[in-house]
Amino acid sequence: MNILITGSSGYIGGRLAMHLMENKNLNIFLGSRKKHNKIKLLKDLNYVQINWEKEKKIIEACSDKHSVVHTAGLNAKDSEYSFVDAYKVNVLNTANLLSIAIQQKVKRFIYLSTAHVYGSNLSGKISENSVANSIQSYAASHKAAEDIVLNANKLGKIEGIVIRLSNSFGAPVSADANCWSLLVNDLCYQGVANKKLILNSSGIQKRDFISMNNTVRAIEHLLGIPNNQIGNGIFNVGSGVSSTIIEMAEYIAEIFHSHFNYKTDISKKTIHNANSIKEKQFIYDISKLKEVGFNNNENTRSEIINLIQFVKKNFC
Repeated sequence: MNILITGSSGYIGGRLAMHLMENKNLNIFLGSRKKHNKIKLLKDLNYVQINWEKEKKIIEACSDKHSVVHTAGLNAKDSEYSFVDAYKVNVLNTANLLSIAIQQKVKRFIYLSTAHVYGSNLSGKISENSVANSIQSYAASHKAAEDIVLNANKLGKIEGIVIRLSNSFGAPVSADANCWSLLVNDLCYQGVANKKLILNSSGIQKRDFISMNNTVRAIEHLLGIPNNQIGNGIFNVGSGVSSTIIEMAEYIAEIFHSHFNYKTDISKKTIHNANSIKEKQFIYDISKLKEVGFNNNENTRSEIINLIQFVKKNFC
């Protein structure tokens, strides 16, 4: 079975490719904008250049593929910097790729979206039925791209799946991957470089953190589910367990101390009248993903250890 992964030189695309290499039933094709962008760990896989401005190159990339996993997109920081770029990359490129995938008889199209489409500072129980409520360019552009994929699925043009991913973390396959603004990745980098974990908030906000190992396992699982389990196509992907940012920072500090034998200090913003602020309840509901047979085997500790080792090897 031939699988095309776009954004293969990026964070999720690279880790997904490395994971799927172990599946001998799959032939992995890595889509990249750059002609010679082979990553050492993925050098034995098939590379295809994708020029988003040239239809011919997109047709070549989609030709004879069973499924497309579209991970290429503009990150949150760059999306907020340029509203136009956010929509060009996240919406128009997705629409063009999907259209050509349909023309080329691709069976399944998986789009990597974000939990941010539900809004900022989430609280309560967030399921796939929760209202999407974000006006930020990053989330809004992802939601627009989602709608295109979900509409094609509803019309029966392709088996379209949208993954709304929570806060992922873990080592990339390449030091060039743009993933160091992610909270856990950033804290691990800070710990190695400065022996300090500096939070830009009070740390009381709750998040759902999912290891990259479980992220790519979930994507692989959704590649293989039967069509009658896709439904409306939306799947929350997370750990299903919430913790505060400060709890995660403390956990990372404990790993630095117990596994790497040095102390890291934690710094956070001070909030006046902190005792009057109630901790919000937050559950990122992944029951739909579990209902289609996914076993969430979270191993946060080993992922963080591997992440810290990656930083030490490549940056310090």
